[in-house]
Amino acid sequence: MKYKGNPWSAAEPGNRLYDNFSKGWEEWLAKHPDTEINEGPDGTPKCGAIIQNVTISALKRLILKMTHPNPVKRIQVQDVVNDRWVKQIECCVLENEAACDGGIDASARKSCRLASKSLVKKLHNHLPPVKVKAVYDFDLGDGY
Repeated sequence: MKYKGNPWSAAEPGNRLYDNFSKGWEEWLAKHPDTEINEGPDGTPKCGAIIQNVTISALKRLILKMTHPNPVKRIQVQDVVNDRWVKQIECCVLENEAACDGGIDASARKSCRLASKSLVKKLHNHLPPVKVKAVYDFDLGDGY
C-alpha cells in the first residue's frame, strides 16, 4: 500500500528485495524467537529499505505484524482493524444522496488531512450507481 504496488516482483529466493526482507526476519527471529513485534529499540526486524523507509513507526510495526513469516504469529484481520493506528484513519461516509450533491470532497478542510496530498480522485461517493432503464430489446430481469 505504501508503495502503491507489490514491494517485490516475486516472494521467492533470488529476488533482491524479498531476500533483504527475509534476511531481516531471519536475523531478528534468531535473537528474539518468542518476542512479539513491539515499540522497544530492538522491537522490530530490519527488513531492508522497503520496511525501513516506512517512517511512521506504528505503521511499520503493523506491516511487520501482517507479514510475519510464521502464520501462527501473523496478526489477524480483526486485530488489524482494531489496531490503534488503523482506528485513527479518517474515512469519509455518504449516508444518502440527500446528504450532499452526490459526492464528498475528500480534500476539504474537514476531511482527511492526507487526502489533499494523494493522487487519487478526491471527489467521490460510496453509493451504488443509480439504476437506469435498459435500452435493450430483451429484459434483463427486472427491466433494468
